[in-house]
Amino acid sequence: MLLYYLYICYKLVRYSHMKILIVTPLFPPDTGAPAPYTKQLLKHLNEAGYSITLITYGKLPESASYQKVIVINKRWPKWFLLLVGICCTLKEIRNHELIIVNNGPLSELPVLFASLFISKPIILCLSDPVAKQRTKHGFYHLIHNLLTRLVKKTIDLPPEETYLKPEKLPFTDKTDWQKTIKKQSLWWQEHIRNLTDVV
Repeated sequence: MLLYYLYICYKLVRYSHMKILIVTPLFPPDTGAPAPYTKQLLKHLNEAGYSITLITYGKLPESASYQKVIVINKRWPKWFLLLVGICCTLKEIRNHELIIVNNGPLSELPVLFASLFISKPIILCLSDPVAKQRTKHGFYHLIHNLLTRLVKKTIDLPPEETYLKPEKLPFTDKTDWQKTIKKQSLWWQEHIRNLTDVV
């Protein structure tokens, strides 16, 4: 019994200090599908006690004191964006125990390249339905298929209303709104467990 409690304590201490690298093509103020999901993911991972580094493409992303944000300027030529993305991912991947990547060629290719040199558990989140459609053909199809073979887990996210906080409108039923918030809170708890149990 004592060994069991010691094991649980070890897991709690280890997970609370676990370093997670998130690679995403979009982050607020961008409004594409991965952006609001990634913002909520950072918030919930931080509340669970994880140390987070974010690599994203943009110009002036939202920042928060609890995260390290590496921004790659989207206005650079595509080949240069990918090169910088690969370099940043290679540099950061060695210092993290878990890699979470949102689908999209700008995030998947650097992680795929880095994973050939450094073996770390990777989770692919299919958070962008547009990018998901593009995986069916072309060069991105090849990248996506190669990465899905290397990842520990692929998570296909449900519709946004499942995990994004609804706007509280005047004259809406307060009870229904609170039920939705509670359901979303339970979904996020389960989602965070699902992401972190691969380590």
